[in-house]
Amino acid sequence: MTTTSIIVEDDLRHARTLQGLIEKLDTSIKIAGVYTTVEDAFLAIHTHKPALLFLDIDLEHGGNGFDLLKRFPDPDFSVIFTTQHNSADNAIQAIRACALDFLPKPILEQELTDALARLDKKQGPRQLNSLNENLSSGKPGYIWLNDTKGKTQVAVSNILYCESDNVYTHFHLLQPVNGSTHYIESKSIKTWETILAGTSIIRTHREFLLNLECMGKYGKDHFLLANGTKVPVSRSRKQDVENSLRRFRKGH
Repeated sequence: MTTTSIIVEDDLRHARTLQGLIEKLDTSIKIAGVYTTVEDAFLAIHTHKPALLFLDIDLEHGGNGFDLLKRFPDPDFSVIFTTQHNSADNAIQAIRACALDFLPKPILEQELTDALARLDKKQGPRQLNSLNENLSSGKPGYIWLNDTKGKTQVAVSNILYCESDNVYTHFHLLQPVNGSTHYIESKSIKTWETILAGTSIIRTHREFLLNLECMGKYGKDHFLLANGTKVPVSRSRKQDVENSLRRFRKGH
C-alpha cells in the first residue's frame, strides 16, 4: 500500500538527500513534493492529503514547522521531524514528550530506518494534537508513553510517581489508562525529568520523580503517598525539593 508523503525543508540539499534515502529504504512511500515554506506546505497538504510529513522544525522563510502544525487543529497525518536542534532544546523535549520521532541532520540511514519502523500511523495524529496543546500552554499537559502495550496518552496530572529501572522508567498513575496504572517506558528517568520540567513533577531522588499534586505527607527523608508508597528524598536533593515544595504551596 502506497503512503503519500511530502518533505517540508528549506535546504534543498538536505531535502534531496532525505528523499533519496526514503526511496532507497521504503518504496511504499511516495514523495509528492518538497516545500520550503509554511504557506506552500499548508496548500500542499490540502492538495495531496499526505499520510506522512517529513517536517523541518526551522524554516528560514515564513515561520517554522510548529507554526504549520498549529494550522491543523485536527490533523489526519503523522510526522517525522528533521532538525539541527541540540537534543536538549525545548523543541526536542516537546517532541519527545509526545513520543514523536526527530532526525538530527545530517540524516543517517539507520536513524531513518528506525524512525520509519517506530512510526504509528494510527496514533500519529493524536500525538500531534497533544504536541499542539503542549506548545500552546508552554509545558506538557499530556505525554505519550511507549512501552510493550504500544503508545499511550497520559495526562501529567494523572502521574503519581516515577521510578528508575536502569534505562527504563516505571510510571505509576493515579487512575488507570487502558486498564492499567503501571507503564514501563524506554526513556531514562533523567530524560523524563528534563521533559517534565516546569510541571508539578519534581526529582526527589536519583531514582524517583514525584507529582507534588499527589505528594501526601512530607517526612524527614520521604513523602508518604495516600496508597502507602514511600517516595524517598535524598540528602543531596533535599534543599531543591523543599524549595519546589514552597513554590508549589505558594502557587496553591
